[in-house]
Amino acid sequence: MTTKGNAIPIIKIICDDIAEQIRSGATAPGTKLPSERELGDNRRISRMTARRIYERLESEGLVSRSHRRGWFVAEARLQFALMKSVSFINSAAVRGRDARALLLGAEKIIPPEFAREQLKLRRNEEALFVRRVLQLGDRPAAIETMYLTHVRFPNFLDHPLTGSILSLWQDVYGITVGHADATLRGTFLSDEDADLLSVSKGSPTIVLTQTMVDHTGEPFAYDRQDWRFELAEFLISADFEQANN
Repeated sequence: MTTKGNAIPIIKIICDDIAEQIRSGATAPGTKLPSERELGDNRRISRMTARRIYERLESEGLVSRSHRRGWFVAEARLQFALMKSVSFINSAAVRGRDARALLLGAEKIIPPEFAREQLKLRRNEEALFVRRVLQLGDRPAAIETMYLTHVRFPNFLDHPLTGSILSLWQDVYGITVGHADATLRGTFLSDEDADLLSVSKGSPTIVLTQTMVDHTGEPFAYDRQDWRFELAEFLISADFEQANN
C-alpha cells in the first residue's frame, strides 16, 4: 500500500527504473507504455501515484501522452536552431526527420491588432492568414498561425501550403528572410489546441513567435507556433561585447 510517507521514494525508484529502460534503448521511442491502471497494478501503487510518475517522466522529455491513447516513450526532441532557420520542415529534413503540415485554413482577413503592428499594416488593411498543424511523421507537434502581407504574395492561397512556406517564399516570390525577431514563452494549451495536438486539456506548451523581415528591413510575415513542449528544443546563439573598463 502506498502512503503519504512513502509515496515520494516509490515515485523516484519507479521513475529511475523506467528512465533507465528508456535511456538504455531497452524500451524504444514510440513504444506504448502500460496504462496508469496497469502500472499501478504491476507496481502495487495507486493510480494517482502512477500518473505522477508518468508526469515526472514527461517533464524530463522521456515520455509523452496522446489524448485517448495513453502514454508512449517520447521520440528524440527536434532541435530547432533559431539563429539559422525559421523553417520547421527544413530543420526537420536536415536531421532526417519526416515533417509535414496539415492545413486547417487559409484566407485573406483583416488581421488582429498585434499582427497588424508587427507587419506595419494600415488599419483595415488585409493580410493573408494561414493556420496549420505541424507534424513529425503522423504525430502532431505544433500549431502554426501565420499572417503575411498580401501585396508581397499574389495568388499565395492558390499554392499547396502543406510543405515549407519558407521555400515557397524563396522559390516562387524571390523573398528571403534577412532577419527574424523571435520570442519564446511557456503557457498552457487551450482546449481546442490540446485536441488538435492530441494531448490532455491544459497541457503545457512552448510558444515561439517570429517576425520575419526581408533584406531591406521590411517585415512581411508574423508567425506563431504552439509546440508540444516535450517534442522540441530551441537552440539560441548570443554574442556578447567585451565591456570597456
